[in-house]
Amino acid sequence: MCRLPSYRLFLSSFEAMQWIPQALVIGPQGVLDVVNMTGKLIKEFGGLKQVGALVHLQWVIYFPWVLEAGKFKGEVIYSIRKLNSGGAVFE
Repeated sequence: MCRLPSYRLFLSSFEAMQWIPQALVIGPQGVLDVVNMTGKLIKEFGGLKQVGALVHLQWVIYFPWVLEAGKFKGEVIYSIRKLNSGGAVFE
């Protein structure tokens, strides 16, 4: 599983993204969401070079809950597929 390094880079690499939830887990540590994403690749991203093609990826999104603060602390997005950039793996 690879951690997504830049949300903005990711979002700017695709258009017409469709997200289909597969599983949702809610617990005292936070929320975990597994989703399938389909989108048109508009620039190379994470070693994906099929610019102009529809790309199908599966993501695990984790929203950690901070009990002491009583709120979520951001989100962490992981790709099920190994992604890389210039030989550096996103982890």
